[in-house]
Amino acid sequence: MRDVTDLRASVVGTGFIGVVHVDALRRPGVQVLGVVGSSPERALTRAMPDEPDFPSFADGHRANVLGDAVAASARDRQWVEVPA
Repeated sequence: MRDVTDLRASVVGTGFIGVVHVDALRRPGVQVLGVVGSSPERALTRAMPDEPDFPSFADGHRANVLGDAVAASARDRQWVEVPA
């Protein structure tokens, strides 16, 4: 049987309850990898305000946006606009 400290989790949602879930997971020793919000900006600013270096997956979101643009460009055989 695995120990609870072997578990890793991510939390979806950056509202009040998201922060509560992070705390509830950390108390028994679960490693929280990060949080994701409805937008990268929301994830960065609301995820864990007391921990500015806490992973928020904002960079991963940007990578997905760029990947989607590359795929659309190849599919449509034309340049596509990359959202900011």
